[in-house]
This record gives sequence, structure tokens and C-alpha cells, in this order.
Amino acid sequence: MIKKIKRSIRTSKVLAPLVYQYKKKKFINMLTELAKVYERCKKHHVGLYIFTTPDPDVIRNLTEAEKNRIDNWVLDFNNVTEADMKILQSIYPGGITREYIDSVYDGTKIVDLGNKKMVADYTSKRVNFKNGLRLTPNNPAKYQHKICVFGACTARGTGVEDSKTIPSYLQSRINEEFEGSFCVNNLAVGCGSTLLDDINVINNECFKSGDIIIIISHMGMVLRKYAAELGILALDTSSIFDRPHAIGEWFTDETYHTNEYGNHAIGAFIFEKLKAKGCFKKKEQGKVSVMLPASDTQSIKIIESEEFLRFAEDLKKFRDADYISRKNGAIVMNCNPFTLGHRYLIETAASQVDRLYIFVVEENKSVFPYEDRFELVKKGAADLPNVCVLPSGKFIISALTFPGYFYKDNLKDTVLDTSNDVDIFARGIAPILNITVRFAGEEPLDIVTRQYNNTMRERLPLMNIEFCEIKRKEDSHEVISASRVRRSLEAGDWLQVARLVPRTTYDYLVERFGGKNA
Repeated sequence: MIKKIKRSIRTSKVLAPLVYQYKKKKFINMLTELAKVYERCKKHHVGLYIFTTPDPDVIRNLTEAEKNRIDNWVLDFNNVTEADMKILQSIYPGGITREYIDSVYDGTKIVDLGNKKMVADYTSKRVNFKNGLRLTPNNPAKYQHKICVFGACTARGTGVEDSKTIPSYLQSRINEEFEGSFCVNNLAVGCGSTLLDDINVINNECFKSGDIIIIISHMGMVLRKYAAELGILALDTSSIFDRPHAIGEWFTDETYHTNEYGNHAIGAFIFEKLKAKGCFKKKEQGKVSVMLPASDTQSIKIIESEEFLRFAEDLKKFRDADYISRKNGAIVMNCNPFTLGHRYLIETAASQVDRLYIFVVEENKSVFPYEDRFELVKKGAADLPNVCVLPSGKFIISALTFPGYFYKDNLKDTVLDTSNDVDIFARGIAPILNITVRFAGEEPLDIVTRQYNNTMRERLPLMNIEFCEIKRKEDSHEVISASRVRRSLEAGDWLQVARLVPRTTYDYLVERFGGKNA
């Protein structure tokens, strides 16, 4: 009954202008933020398109069964009843089971990072999230641009498996007709997320000219009308589902809760509209403009601070006379303590550049004090002529730029925002020494460091810095890591310690802990 009353108000032609003004006033804050995003997109030649989800008040000729589901059924996917299963089995293809339904509605934990919300990492046979991205299985390995899809549950694909989301179907169509042109990223949040949540995620992403932002929203008429006033193309997907059609049963309890058939139809609709706009045509490669996160004001403030400027002056002392013409690389290391794994990473990176700068994390929040770690790195790399060992100061992996790094043992299931540290390095530190490539070891074990590597992979190329990830050195089929050395020390296994560290580190550890000289 409540749904019917709301519908009668929304569909009244007399009340329509009043409803728009009321909703515009109600949502003015997020609509204003949308306008800011659009201005940034225009400046950097990034496409912005909005598609609103199917509206039952607009769709023509809904069946009686569809109307009944909309008016009288609420699906609580955390408590699916036998009655729910009967309806779901009539909607989903292929005789689905309760196990299937539970699996495709799983993975819905939302993490609030303060400046944005994102879906927590989750892995299963049918639903997978990593670093806020839902898996799009048919993403190309090489591509020119990216399409980032934002929105609520419809965009995320709640209730379907990875290959049956709107972004996955959109990627399929692109692969068929414009192979290698675009990679579609599913960054939708869902679980009651709002347009403002979408904008916050957008404001934390990097884009370059030619990339496309798509927002799939439940806000309907008010968003389309406001977007039109700004000049944004905003289209309603409702007409896709006017009957008669051959799509079949395409939603569950609400028309924005689409199943694979609904998603396939919307994905095709979006593709055709973008194609008609010429979005997939190859464009002449001009100067690339980068749309950096709107939320990176903290990194800008740090780079402009007096303390950073003093740090920058100190760094200039380590420039080579011909540093501009040389290929310079960098590695940031904690070395807690320095291992043969670190040595291998330095050797490999040094062989690829003219000068390699090693920044040793200066923050004294590790087992081994900074002064000792710094000396161990210097001694361990002393025979490599093109290596320069430097302190990281307060501006590379520090309590100021990346506090979560020093508590990572307690943050194994936490998603952290590592962008601030990466942006400071790329925008403030790298230009001083003309660093054009940053190296890091692959990180199969440490979730926090892996997130940091992913941030570098995403953001550094947009600021003209190559990111190179090097496969870790192993011993006895296990990665050589500082944590493994520390565990061996705790166990008193000096034979293993000797296999994992260079002689200079071993001698230091023997002197400090009174172990057996090998």
C-alpha cells in the first residue's frame, strides 16, 4: 500500500514540477558535488554519463506477476524463506538452488574509509572483490582507456555472479566490436549507497583524457533533469523493459534489483548509447591530461609545507651532474632486517637503470632501529656502484603519510587508503631526482603492502612514472622475507637465518642477539 501511495505521488503530472523542486532541494548537496565532478571531467576530457535504473512507474505494460512482486514482496537476502525460493526459481534460469542464491548475494561487507566507502575484499566461486573492484572476468590484458562504473546494487551486480553484471556484459560488447580499446572496472558500492558515495569513490580515483565514468543510479527523474541542466547525458533505462519484449523475467522484488537478463539488456543499452556518441572511435593521440583525485589536497598541503621544502633541498644534494639525461629509479625499503630478498630486489632493479635510489624507511616503529637498518642496507649494497642509499624522511611511508603500514600485522583484513603516500612521492619527491621508475617486490603474503603496490600500479603511470614489480626471491619454495628472518630468530634457528640474510646482516644479528657464528 505504501509503495502504491508513493507511486501515485511520483506519477502525478500536476505534482511533477513540485516533486522535482522538492527532491532537488533535498539532494542539493550531492547534486552540487556532481556538478564539481563534471567540471573536472570537462577540464581533463574525461567522459561522464549517467544511466538511471528501470522505473516501474515509467515501464509500460508490466505483467500482473511483475506488479505483484513490486507491490507485495520484499526479498531479504539474509533470510531467504521457502516462499522466497519459489519466486526466485521462477525468475532465475536453470533451476537454481538455495546454495546458489546464498552465494551470489554474499560478499556484501562495506568498509568506510572516511573519505570513501568500498566493498571489502572477498573471494568465492561466483563473487569476487579486491581493492574495491568487483571482478570483471573478461577484462582485456592490454587496453587504451578505462570505463569505471559506479553506482548502487544494480551496478555492482548484487544477486548475480561476476560474469553476469552490467560491467561484464558491457565489456563483452566492447571486446566483440572494439577489442583492446577499453577495460571496464566495476567500482560500484551498493548496500544502500548513495550518489554521494559514488562521487566520493570517483574523487579518489585517477583518470586520464579519453577515460569514461558511468554512474548507474536509482535517483531517477531528479538526477536526469539536474544532469541535463548541467549538460551531462543522462538516460533512463526503463524503456528497455516495455512489454512486449523477449528478455524474460529480469528483476526480483524491485525493478532496480535486476538478474542476469536485466543486466544483459542494460549492458547492451549502455554500449549502444556510448557507441552512438562515438566513445569507442580511435582518437588522435594528443597531450594526455590527468584527472587526479579531488581528495588529494592533503598531499598538496604536505608538498607545499616548509618542512617538505627543506627535505627537498636536502635531496637535491644527491643529484648526479647529468641526472636529467639519466634513467633513475627508486625503491622504498623498511629492511627489518636487510635480507637476501632485499639484496636480490636491489640487484635486479639496479641492472635496469643508470642510478637507483634506495629510500630506507626512517620512521622508528620497527623491530630494528632505523640507524641499524640504514647501515645494513648501505653495507649490503656497498658493491653496487650505481646505488645510492638515502633516508626516507617523514614523507615516504611514515606516520604522516601512511600510518597503517606500521600496524599492518593487526590490519590483515582492513582496506587502507595508501594513495596519499604514493601521490607525495610522485608529485613531490620523484621530480627532484628525475625518478621515472619505481620498483617493488611482489607481495603474495602481506595484504597491506599488496594494497600499496596496487595503488602504485594504478596511480604512478598517470603521473609519468613507471611501476615495476619484481618477483620475490625464494628459499626452500618460500619467499625470503624480513618477517621470516624474525621468526627464525625467535626460534633460535641460526642455520636458517644464515640462509636468508647476507653476511653483513648475519654478523650484526649475532652481535645483537648472541647467536652462533656460522
